[in-house]
Amino acid sequence: MIELQWNIVAQIKSQRNITLAQITDNIYLGDYGDSKDKEKLKSLKISHILACGKELKQFFPDDYKYKQIICDDIESANIKQYFDDNFIFVDDAINNNGVVFFHW
Repeated sequence: MIELQWNIVAQIKSQRNITLAQITDNIYLGDYGDSKDKEKLKSLKISHILACGKELKQFFPDDYKYKQIICDDIESANIKQYFDDNFIFVDDAINNNGVVFFHW
């Protein structure tokens, strides 16, 4: 279900040139550019950042808890293999009143 929601959000974002979308009260989806915008992240009360891609820099390691999925940024990448581990990361954030920002 979440995978389907993310596909829909990605389509909407690409059609409307939106760089950041709220998925739930505690989850936002954006792109690498958003991950560099500390003011935007702070305004959304982001506490955790989940990055999907090989060469993504963690810009603010003292301010956010990071987790990175090391995979190719291509449509055919099999990211399902990372779901269980990342669900734990997201659940931990939400259970502790955190807000998660996903980006690629």
